[in-house]
Amino acid sequence: METARPISHTNSPTRSPEKIAAKVAVVDTETTGLYRDDRIVEVGIVLLDSQTCEIFDEFETLVNPGRDVGPTRIHGITASMVAAAPSFDEIVYEVADRLNGYILSAHNLAFDQRMIDSEFTRAGAIFEPGRGLCTLSLSRMRLDLACQEYGIPLKSAHRALDDARAAAQLLMRSLESGANKLLSSACEPATISLGHLHKPTYGLAITRDDVAQVTEVVRLQEAHRLEIVCDDPTLLPYLDLLGLALDDLVLTEQEVRELNNEALSLGLSPNQISLAHEQAFTSLMADVGSGNSATEIQLMKVLAPRLGINDRSMFATHMSKLSAELTPTVCFTGDIFIKGHFVERSKLEQLALAAGWRVDGTVTKKRCTLLVGDVNSQSSKMEKARQLGIKIASGDQFAGLIGL
Repeated sequence: METARPISHTNSPTRSPEKIAAKVAVVDTETTGLYRDDRIVEVGIVLLDSQTCEIFDEFETLVNPGRDVGPTRIHGITASMVAAAPSFDEIVYEVADRLNGYILSAHNLAFDQRMIDSEFTRAGAIFEPGRGLCTLSLSRMRLDLACQEYGIPLKSAHRALDDARAAAQLLMRSLESGANKLLSSACEPATISLGHLHKPTYGLAITRDDVAQVTEVVRLQEAHRLEIVCDDPTLLPYLDLLGLALDDLVLTEQEVRELNNEALSLGLSPNQISLAHEQAFTSLMADVGSGNSATEIQLMKVLAPRLGINDRSMFATHMSKLSAELTPTVCFTGDIFIKGHFVERSKLEQLALAAGWRVDGTVTKKRCTLLVGDVNSQSSKMEKARQLGIKIASGDQFAGLIGL
């Protein structure tokens, strides 16, 4: 791969329009949180020639934030992993080399620009992001959903370089479909002035692979993710930030302030904010419903008014639907025996209803158990159950499930 060119320690040189239009830096950061005082814990950069659609340089490193690493459940980074990693001050030249004079791109560009700007400012550098391309605005989908839509491999979500690679591929698809005109007309490259900082340092990057043998394996929890598909591009950065804030189904005062700042910077109207909150709440209700957790349902009840969801009928509709989804369902096929005795269908239905189950005449995917007289049955219900992968139980097994 081509090595990134050295950066001026003063103001960046002026570049020709041809050079500007051809070079793009696709960036992704993993951070301790969502706020301006949070820190970067991993950065990934992919340098892309937009005219040839070729990647010619990549860079990644863990970053020691000098504080707690934040939501390990999301990014998978632990304190042990960053213990020997460089601080941002120590990689400031490496990062600046790859951003200075390049058009920036990211999936939710506003967020990554803000985090990078904060780090450069702490290091004593001046960062002017220019005008870049946001693949979230271009695709109008969350990164993993956009990758599914366009058949782009996403090796490991929330690993900075993998996310940057995926965003670069997504950008290439956009360039092929006409976004290239934006590079020459609406975009401006970033400029970075390092002044006369401490002596430049290179070669300190440490990746997750470097520390994999000496740190514990992190099993990521499944965070709640908003299904972001929105026709209003101005809402997308806000929805993306809202999704990160709501991954634990709790909205703190600090998160509310940061969301208010984001809405203000985007110029969102109260109606747009209400629409975003309703979309987020609806998406989370569907996600919580698939998890079957009473604790999460209670958290949603607390979260609703914080999102401004005060319409009782709307909330009741969601809760009623969720309650139905959480109720176990049983469907019968064939003659059922419990402890060697044949049980009439009407009696089975009474037993199921008394145990809080719902009886359905058809096999459904959600929380359904098919009660069978013979596990080798070739009935249509049995075939559908096998196709859907739902639970199949004998009479005795069902008796155990309902506590007989």
